[in-house]
Amino acid sequence: MTILQVFPAQVGIYPFPDSDRIHLPDPSIFLSNSISKSSSLYKQYHGQSILEEQCFNYLANFILESSRHFFVNTFGCTNQIFISNSWLNVGCEASTQDLHNHSNSTISGTFYLSFDPDSHPSIVFKNSRSTGSFSFVEDFPILSTPFNSSFYKPSYNELDLLLWPSYLDHGFFPLINPLSSNKHRISLSFNINIQRTLLHPYKVTCS
Repeated sequence: MTILQVFPAQVGIYPFPDSDRIHLPDPSIFLSNSISKSSSLYKQYHGQSILEEQCFNYLANFILESSRHFFVNTFGCTNQIFISNSWLNVGCEASTQDLHNHSNSTISGTFYLSFDPDSHPSIVFKNSRSTGSFSFVEDFPILSTPFNSSFYKPSYNELDLLLWPSYLDHGFFPLINPLSSNKHRISLSFNINIQRTLLHPYKVTCS
């Protein structure tokens, strides 16, 4: 007997090669003396695209290459894509981020420059479909199954790149008993858009 999962949501995990670590900037350059450990997601670097900074050239190429693989092998599309915007989030053990999605893009992602899974909160994804519903008469599910889960938390490490469809709600919440860490949670997030449609004369630009 087999129960199949149909129409799954896709989340990609792309480890950054250890041999290429020398091409990444030191995360400590994004910290300032004014940062307080008691704050929640207390420092954000927003601009047109931080990945346009020269120190991120190698990482930007890795993100684009991985995103092309994700786009082709999950959406089945071969459109040219580009990074429409990117930014840094800096946090600690107590950091949180409310559930949200990115409606202005096709693929969203995060690269973890500094991350300790035992100390820092991990990203979670909210099920985009109704959960636990089996008829017009609602009831509370007693057993947990892959089909009634409201959230999914992937397992990943520092220097991993996560990619997902932009419509998925995502965020993170503090761990109940986090281990003390001397490092900050530093993640680089971004959005990916298609550059040009294949069937229509439309082109996307950002300004």
